[in-house]
This record gives sequence, C-alpha cells and structure tokens, in this order.
Amino acid sequence: MKKIIILLAILACGIGEVKATKVYLKPNANWLKDNARFAVYAFNSTDGSKNEWYNMSAVADHDGYYEAEFDNTQYDKIIFCRMNGSNSTNDWKDGIKYNQSEDIVPSATALYTITENMWDGKDNPICVKREKPSTYYLYFSTNSNALYGNRVEMNLESDGTYTATIDNQTNPQTYYAMIVPSYAEESAGTISSASWDAVCFPDANDGTDGNEKRLTLSWANSQGNIVNSNSWSRWKIDGIAAKFKITFDWLSSWSITPYFTRTINTSVGYSTFSSDYAVAIPEGVTAYYASGANSSTKKVTMTKFENGIAVNTGALLYKSGGGEVKFTPATSTDNVSGSNLLKHTTGSDIYDKDKAQYVLAKAIGSNDVSTIAFKKVGSSYSPAKGSAYLETESALAPSFEIFFDDAAGGTTAIDAVKSAEPSVTDGAYYNLAGQRVTNPTKGLYIVNGRKVVVK
Repeated sequence: MKKIIILLAILACGIGEVKATKVYLKPNANWLKDNARFAVYAFNSTDGSKNEWYNMSAVADHDGYYEAEFDNTQYDKIIFCRMNGSNSTNDWKDGIKYNQSEDIVPSATALYTITENMWDGKDNPICVKREKPSTYYLYFSTNSNALYGNRVEMNLESDGTYTATIDNQTNPQTYYAMIVPSYAEESAGTISSASWDAVCFPDANDGTDGNEKRLTLSWANSQGNIVNSNSWSRWKIDGIAAKFKITFDWLSSWSITPYFTRTINTSVGYSTFSSDYAVAIPEGVTAYYASGANSSTKKVTMTKFENGIAVNTGALLYKSGGGEVKFTPATSTDNVSGSNLLKHTTGSDIYDKDKAQYVLAKAIGSNDVSTIAFKKVGSSYSPAKGSAYLETESALAPSFEIFFDDAAGGTTAIDAVKSAEPSVTDGAYYNLAGQRVTNPTKGLYIVNGRKVVVK
C-alpha cells in the first residue's frame, strides 16, 4: 500500500501546468497586407534543438491585435513572423514565411508593435515594446497644454479594464485628459519626457490613420479628434453637464461614457424627470409618460416608455425604494411628443393662466404611496430644473389620480396610485377638492393623508 501511495505522489508531482507567457502583437499596415496571418517562433538561445511554432489569434474586441502563449520554461527568445495566409504550415521556407521581427527576449504580458512602414527585422529592430504596468493614472486639466492639474489612480475592474471618472456635472468645462502608466512617471504627477510617445495614451504617433483615436466625447455622440500639441496627445472632453467615465485596457482599447445622476424620492419611489439630453432608462427604473387625462374620473393615465427618454421630454420615474440612479446616452427613444402631457422644466415659472399645470406632490412625513397625486398650480411656481409637470388645456380637476397602464392596455405590476390631494399631518380636514374645512359636516374628507368618513 505504501508503494502505491508513493508512486501516486510522484505522478502527481509530475503533472503540472506548463508555465506560459502571453505576448501581444500589433502589426503595421504592411504586415496586414495580402491576408497574412501571424505566428511566434519560440526557441532556446543556448540549445538549438529546442524550438516551437505557435499560431497567433486575433484578440477579442481589439481589432488589429493578436496574441499567443508559449512555454517560457523551455524558450527564452521569440521571433514574430508574418506568414502566408493561404498556408497553415509554419516554416522558414520562402513563400510560407513572408517577414520576421528581430530576436526578442520576451516580457510577461507585453505588447509589441511593428513600427509603421517597416517590413523586416532581421537586420534592424522593428518592434516597439509596451509592458503592462502595475497601475494607470488619469491626468486631466482644463489647460490643453498642461495636464498636471489633476492626477487620479484608475480603478482596476473585475473584467481587467481600468476606469476613472471626471466630474463635469456641477461646473461644466472642457477638459483634456490622458492615461499614463505608472512606469512613465518620474515622480507622482511628473511624466518622463522620454515616455510620452512610447507609453502614454492616447498615442498620437502610432502612424495609423487616426480612426482608432476618434472617441465619443459628447452626449449627442459627436466624434472628436485627439488633440495634439508639443508632441503631446490627449482626449478633448466637451464641456457638458455630465460626468465622464473613462474605461481603458492596457491594449489601448478605450471609451468615454458620459453620465449624470439623479435621485428618485426614497419615501415613495417616484419622481418626475426631464433632461437636456436623450437618455437610456436605467436598470431597475420604470419610466412613464402621461398619455391622457380624464376630467370625469379625475385620472391621468401613465404609459410605459419602451425605449429611452427623448431630449426635453417629461417623465415619471419609479424605482422600488428610490435612491440615486445613473443616466447614460440613449441609443433609441420613444417619440411621444404629440401625446405626452408631462412637460420638461427649465427652472423658470411654469404658470400659464390660460392652461392648467399640475405638479407631483406627496403627504409630508408620510411613506404612504397612496398620498401621491398631481396637484394643480394656482399661481406663479418654478419647479426645479430636470423635473416635469403635467399640463392640460384647461383646469380639468383640482388634482389627478395616477393610473398606470402598460402598452398592451392592461395594468402594470405597479398598482394604480389612489387619488388624494397632498396634505400635511396637522389633523386638519380637507374635502376631495383639496380645500381645508374648518367645521366638517357629514361626508368624505382627507385627514393626515387618509380618507375619513364623517357621519
């Protein structure tokens, strides 16, 4: 029995994962011609009998980048090769191997870029190496010629990308931003002048046509070029009222996503909304527009948005428990401009004596959703910018009950909100028109947000 155990232990020790080094290649325009493919020739510089070919494959979500893994316990050098794409054999023969790089001592997780306009590296080096750093920093400033205004460490996310946020929401300005790897810094906030072209992103001198350097920089999805001056390169971020989340991975894949935040009332889970930008509906949020108001039933019907919310469009938002939500650009929106009674606000007075305006209100100090209603505005009133109000051609009712109706004509999972004029918890009696009653007689009244019958 002991011999068996020892034998198994020896076998187990002999079975281990082969240590592998992953390398990345970014070919230039020359190497990409003629439907070429790419391979790595790995070899042992002291033992000529040890060598092996490895095919390179395209890196997912990174056009123009290729990767391969090789056994770094056996081989200490590699050569990148441009191969005949119509032949799957890896060989040094003419017609199979087109071009090659110089001999390279590879670094773990490094990107090698073939210098633009170069073909072969047998006699002269053609590869520029970029290593993956320990971390990245985001430099940004309002000065296009100096990026030392702000420096923040980027967060490493679970998917391997790095993220950082520029808050341009409170005081919109035009920012210039650049990503800097840790090894490019001479000290915190100081970048080595020799590192600009080689390691800082975006890279203005990579010899390409610039398409990969065109980013979504504004809410309206307009495209902006990289700004270049004094051999520096950086993103120009438009001065709009939003935050910008910059996402980057070390292979130079980046994106800039603008967003802003709003808070939905935490007591009732409802808030009105409008924006100067077209927005997608955040996860966990249901958005409605007012598709009609009935003077007989004193109900306003809320219909669900199926896509995003268009610019300057009023909406009623619901989120269970309320709280802060994040709005990002919409890829599509519902066109409800001719059928939506909810209007966007600019922060100015909404009162118009020739029409009727209603604002969303709730009972002070109450968590009872049933106390929410649209209450008529009787005089000058300026709701906060970014909210919404209900407007009808005439005063159909002192207040409106809110009824939710899905696109198919049925009731949503959210129950219809019962009508009630907003009240205070002062014990006073109000009639159903919202008027305070000093000496209530027989009938139905609202007291502290609840219906009370006086007999």
